[in-house]
Amino acid sequence: MNAVTGPPGPRPVVPFHLHTCFVVRAKVNGCEALTMVNTGSTMNFVSPAFATVAKLATFMLESQLLLQLGCIGSHSTITHGAHVLVCLGHVTHNTYFNVANIDWYDCIIGLPFLRLH
Repeated sequence: MNAVTGPPGPRPVVPFHLHTCFVVRAKVNGCEALTMVNTGSTMNFVSPAFATVAKLATFMLESQLLLQLGCIGSHSTITHGAHVLVCLGHVTHNTYFNVANIDWYDCIIGLPFLRLH
């Protein structure tokens, strides 16, 4: 047994019901948004497609922001933002979102929103 790698053997099988993220349906600018709650994200995000459909008033950022993910070479650039009314359960709050090319979800709610509420 190696102290770094542990005992040899197959990778543990994760049951299918544990494959999903914590996902909620939030109202963003009055439109229902499939929203992932991400406790590891230091920002809130909205997809460009949802921003268009929900008619969000986006604005160009004064300086671009590099979005670095947890993988080597996995990054994107954030050029736009939006301040949007979000309703999640009993919480309604004007929230800042970065517009970024996120996949699968309309929005990602990260630590800024979670810590505030």
